Amino acid sequence: MKSPRVLLVEDNRLLRWCVCSELHRGGCAVVAPETVDEVMRLDPSQPVNVLVTDCRLADGHNGFEVLACVRERYPEICAILISAEADPQLAVRARDAGFDVVIEKPCRVAEIVGAVRALTSGISAELPS
Repeated sequence: MKSPRVLLVEDNRLLRWCVCSELHRGGCAVVAPETVDEVMRLDPSQPVNVLVTDCRLADGHNGFEVLACVRERYPEICAILISAEADPQLAVRARDAGFDVVIEKPCRVAEIVGAVRALTSGISAELPS
């Protein structure tokens, strides 16, 4: 496989920069739009392997909405949800929506990068129960 292409949807500029930097360092190509509106305008002819999205985004958007939109263009995309919500039902809702991994904030950037690596290397990463 060529370098994995990651779509990172994170409205926190510092976290977006840190995750992008580490993913690039790990050999991934990263597309990191600043807004959800930019996500909606992405060129569907450009392949994307993994979506990494925050749960709560600016302007009332959320990661579930982003996944639904992205899945229309890339039905086989792997998806990681990052959330500061301590809602015990979040993992269930995320699994039902099609997320492969849920990572709780605060987290280390290495945890996000490790989940991307696991998904792109064919290793099955499981949602927490």
